[in-house]
Amino acid sequence: MMERVSQFIISGNYFARGFITALNGFAEKLESDIFIIVDGEEHNAKKLYSMLSRDPIRVGQTIKVVCYNNDTKKALSDLDKMREFIENDYRRAD
Repeated sequence: MMERVSQFIISGNYFARGFITALNGFAEKLESDIFIIVDGEEHNAKKLYSMLSRDPIRVGQTIKVVCYNNDTKKALSDLDKMREFIENDYRRAD
């Protein structure tokens, strides 16, 4: 089964245009939703989300940016739960 959720963990406060450029380069080829966990300051998560929102990647593709203020363990746990829920939802729809 194809993985339907692509996940990115960004650690620290030094991300921006380089990540967006790389993401735009391949994200339209993904047949999945994109969940981005930002391990850093909340204003950086908002900045990243606004950059992604201005340049939509693919119609129907969900982009979710979540900030956990340096609590990476919690972020990973919640991301796993989110992914499991979405994959189960797709299985029910098939």
